[in-house]
Amino acid sequence: MPSRESMVKELTRLIDESTDPWRKAAFYDDPEVLGLLDELYDRWEQGGKVGIPLDYATDEEIQFLYGKAVNLRPEAEKGVLRKLAKKILPSGEEED
Repeated sequence: MPSRESMVKELTRLIDESTDPWRKAAFYDDPEVLGLLDELYDRWEQGGKVGIPLDYATDEEIQFLYGKAVNLRPEAEKGVLRKLAKKILPSGEEED
């Protein structure tokens, strides 16, 4: 397993520094990722916003996020696009 520091660097490179908006969307669309990130932002705010939210993650949480980022598949990106299309394209059905 890579070191914590290398996982944070790779996570940052793969997601935050990515120029592919669909990759970012697929990562942030994952409910488990969103739930953990909400917790990390809460911890970060309670810590006076010192550093970055990832500084407040446990080693296991970093490993989890790293695994999600490294294992993103093109299908996940297509899934986000399908969800978006369903929201913005007319379905032909009236809502009650």
